[in-house]
Amino acid sequence: MDYKLITEREYEQMMQKLTEIESVVKDKMDPLKKIFTNEDFCSLMGISKRTCQHWRDQKWIEFSQVSNKIFYTWDQIEAFLEKHKVDV
Repeated sequence: MDYKLITEREYEQMMQKLTEIESVVKDKMDPLKKIFTNEDFCSLMGISKRTCQHWRDQKWIEFSQVSNKIFYTWDQIEAFLEKHKVDV
């Protein structure tokens, strides 16, 4: 295996390009057809796995479970957000 040394500047440029590519890819995805894993949902909402489990236990959000994996659809996430919307 060969190793390549890069400067900090080159590394930052590479990371910026990867971030731009990620942004383009995300823009191309249809969120209405995307299935979110539990990890995706936690990241999207900025919550811990325990909080997510609590929300499921309270039946605040619908989900699907296959074996020990939890999945959410965009519609389920949107319905959850609508149910917890605060009018000001």
